[in-house]
Amino acid sequence: MSDAAPHILLVDTPPALQRHLRLSLGTLELRLHWPAAEQVSECLESRPIAAVVLPLASVGGLPKSQAHALIRQSHAHGVPVLLLAEELPEAVEVMEAHPPGAVDCMASPPEPQLLRARMAGLVERFRARSAQEALRQSEERYRLSTLATSDAIYDWDMVTDTLRWSVHVRTLFGYPPEDVQGDFRWWSRNLHRKDRRRVLASLRDALEQGDVKWRQEYQFSRVDGSYADVVDQGYILRDASGQPLRMVGGMQDVTERKRAERNLRFLSEASAQLGSNLELRETLQRLAWLVVPELADWCSVDLVDEEGHLKRVALAHPEPRKRTRALEHWERLAEARERRSVLNRVVETGQPRWVHAFSRAHLEELSGGDEELRAALELLGCTSYMVLPLNARGRVLGVLGLLQAESGRHYDETDVELAQALANRAALAVDNAMLYQRAQRAISLRDDFLSIAAHELRTPTTSLKLSVQTLVRKLQGERPMPPREQLRSRLEGLNLSVARLEALENQLLDVTRLASGHLQLQREEVDLVEVVHGVLDAFAPQAEDAGCELVLVEHGPVVGQWDRSRLEQVVTHLLTNAIKYGAGKPVRVRVQGWPEWAQLSVSDQGIGIAPEHQSRIFERFERAASDRHYGGLGLGLYITRRIVEALCGEVHVTSRPGQGSTFTVLLPYTAVGARKPLAEGSHEEGGSTWEESAQPH
Repeated sequence: MSDAAPHILLVDTPPALQRHLRLSLGTLELRLHWPAAEQVSECLESRPIAAVVLPLASVGGLPKSQAHALIRQSHAHGVPVLLLAEELPEAVEVMEAHPPGAVDCMASPPEPQLLRARMAGLVERFRARSAQEALRQSEERYRLSTLATSDAIYDWDMVTDTLRWSVHVRTLFGYPPEDVQGDFRWWSRNLHRKDRRRVLASLRDALEQGDVKWRQEYQFSRVDGSYADVVDQGYILRDASGQPLRMVGGMQDVTERKRAERNLRFLSEASAQLGSNLELRETLQRLAWLVVPELADWCSVDLVDEEGHLKRVALAHPEPRKRTRALEHWERLAEARERRSVLNRVVETGQPRWVHAFSRAHLEELSGGDEELRAALELLGCTSYMVLPLNARGRVLGVLGLLQAESGRHYDETDVELAQALANRAALAVDNAMLYQRAQRAISLRDDFLSIAAHELRTPTTSLKLSVQTLVRKLQGERPMPPREQLRSRLEGLNLSVARLEALENQLLDVTRLASGHLQLQREEVDLVEVVHGVLDAFAPQAEDAGCELVLVEHGPVVGQWDRSRLEQVVTHLLTNAIKYGAGKPVRVRVQGWPEWAQLSVSDQGIGIAPEHQSRIFERFERAASDRHYGGLGLGLYITRRIVEALCGEVHVTSRPGQGSTFTVLLPYTAVGARKPLAEGSHEEGGSTWEESAQPH
């Protein structure tokens, strides 16, 4: 007998009735149990029972009271009871006391054929109830499994074209129940147009070719109009002839995974592009076109120039006409330096700025108060933007601007993280390109310096060599000795050449000491007026030869704790510079003492210095004029600045092309804070421009 055979309880059955029942039911596939009344409860709890047979007392069975209790107990478990009674009215009386269907009755002993038919009906009822319960449990497990997963589970009945969805179709795509249509067409309409033909063709092939499994990746529309990346995997159920009847599957939202993969590929490509070239402008233009249209409709890159102003170096947008108009607006805005746009604030704070949804207030902020630029931005239809600083080695080198317009997209936190990672890579690329440019410029300056130095050294060396050779030949008797005065003049010329070589050598040595930070100072009580008088006396012949009158303006001693020889160097370099570029006009030297500072000014009326060169003339090997017309190593002002800084002072220049220059040195009387000369590249650039007559703060 099968373990799946229904269990039947025959309770307190007398022996004669028991034999009759066994013979009558023997032809059915049943598992018969013969428990006492007190064992029924345990049997109902321990196994699935199809029916309970209760003989009443009239046939040697249970009294009515006990029968009532067992019927109630069986009914609580959903098990029907069959009463066996000699007197049917007695059984009917018991039946009327219980709900319909809970109990039935037969005459005892029952007719075997009737008993089998009645028992077969109870068994069929049991099996139907068991199947229904199994279905209920299966559906409950299915419901719980759909709740446990984040996938949108579907069940497509192809015969009736009915498509049922789990609740996650709302969670993933935002559709409320009333918007979800239960047919195949609703699903197909929501496929992205670029995927629809491919996906429908793939599904049709799977159904026609007898496949039992189908899988595709595509984009599915959300209720807000955006699209989710999904992986759809379904199982196809077929009939005996292989015709598809049903398809059960699930759509998994992989948007974030796909987005992360795309972002990683984008950053990898960006890193490769940014690292492939050290030409700054080309690198930044590549960056802008890499961003458009992957991450923005518009991309701009602005760098901070030497004056602290933003200069646009790259702009990308698919339409050239729009790019041209945008650059025109930017140039006009950049001219109004007093306007503090969002770009300037990002440079000042070093913090990114981004807006998810554009508003009029954001429009005002982005335009910086420029009416025409605001109107242009309104025409663009900006929906969202980001401005990120390009930070490298603790400095903000510029800003990266990203703007969404035509696409209608909006930035979120993930986009900001991606853009920040891109900005970090771009900042490193910009810094590397700048370092490369500086290195190239330094190499060029070095080569120029070596060429100039060779020329400067060759002139006195050649003169010295020719004079020595001439004297040697005369001493060897090849030529008569010159008169004493002529010989003295030639020796003085030799001495001047040696002095010039010595001056060049000292300049080079000073540069070496300054670059390594080893400039030694011998501080003592020094009168600046006295130092200037001494240098002016020494320069008198040179100034006379150049046609420059030297004018000194001073008002008594100006005494401080300084290094006399280094001060002489400062005055010498400034006077040399003034006489060289003074165009034969008077050079005025002014010494003045203030309560906390001493001021030295050297003014000429020569060629002047253009504003764009004034910030670099104090650097090594730099010059504002061509070395073809003016000699020198280009080190005098550099050495001057470093000596003044070592003395805790400042040096500034005011100049206009064609109107001359004024160099002003400010020195504290005592060593404030014992400032040491800085190693090369560690000084701070910039500072205020001082007028000659201005009193120091």
